[in-house]
Amino acid sequence: MKKINLQSLVAVLIGAAGVGLMMHVENGVINPYVLVGLLSGFCLSASQLLLHNAAKKEKNSHVMLFVYLFSTLLSFVYFGLADIEAELKALSPLLSFSIPLIGILMLVGLASLGNQFFRGRAYQQVRDPASIAPLIYISILVAGLYDIFFYNHLPDMEVIIGAILIVTSALFSKK
Repeated sequence: MKKINLQSLVAVLIGAAGVGLMMHVENGVINPYVLVGLLSGFCLSASQLLLHNAAKKEKNSHVMLFVYLFSTLLSFVYFGLADIEAELKALSPLLSFSIPLIGILMLVGLASLGNQFFRGRAYQQVRDPASIAPLIYISILVAGLYDIFFYNHLPDMEVIIGAILIVTSALFSKK
């Protein structure tokens, strides 16, 4: 087990303050969707640490095979337990795929595979996964740009300061 150094601890605290600002806690009430987002972020962090460890020990293609095989098996478990008829009824509006939509979905799938492949390659090249963590935080910027361009939702000052703190913590964690 590796000891955490003071610089990493400060980076974590700065990032936690940024996340706290972005949560928009109002009157002591936390939106349940925010908790789902926090759990998602925690799981992403854990998965990246596991990916780094796996990429150091195995070939990248083997890691990707097992990751996608595992997620596919989990999907089969879900569909085995779910009420398929109710699921199909709920999804029926989405099942009328058009050719452009199928093409877009295929491109998204390829981008996802490419993302994992190149992330695995990057983790093979570094000793400390924190050294490439700032690149992962680009997703915060992209999500914010989606909000602005597609939903015309400008972030308030609390969200902007929170995002700046998170990105600062990622940059501060670099050695």
